[in-house]
Amino acid sequence: MENTSKCPQAGLAFLRAHKDNPEVQEALARVQTTLRAFAAGIALIDRIIPKREAEEELRKIWAEFRGADEVYRRDWQQTFGEPFPVTIEDWERWAIRADVSSRYLPAEKIASGNWTAADIMPYVEGYLQRIKDGTTVSDNPDEIVSPDSFETEKSIRDCG
Repeated sequence: MENTSKCPQAGLAFLRAHKDNPEVQEALARVQTTLRAFAAGIALIDRIIPKREAEEELRKIWAEFRGADEVYRRDWQQTFGEPFPVTIEDWERWAIRADVSSRYLPAEKIASGNWTAADIMPYVEGYLQRIKDGTTVSDNPDEIVSPDSFETEKSIRDCG
């Protein structure tokens, strides 16, 4: 018997009287095992409750993110007149249309397929914005050229 010093006197008398009785000893062992399991379960509750609270907090954060994501996707569609790309194939099609190439991303990143939507999103958005604005990109990727400037450039060349 473990730690009998805290047992009431009647309990000690019982333990002494039945210390050689195998049935009582087995019953005591089962009760001790049950009580230890119960104590372990109670101890787990302290760990589970904060976990549940954390899960609830994560659910709230996820719901906020989904709400913000839905707003972003809706704004994208309103801004660009196109549905927000969802699949990797959607992003690949837009990357091709926007001519995202080694000019913007390292060639090895493109060739290996080691790119993310975040890598190409600015280029796709720029492409869609240029379409919306009726502008294009010149050979210089930093220079935006409007359709009006084509006429101006042609006039200057014709005069020279």
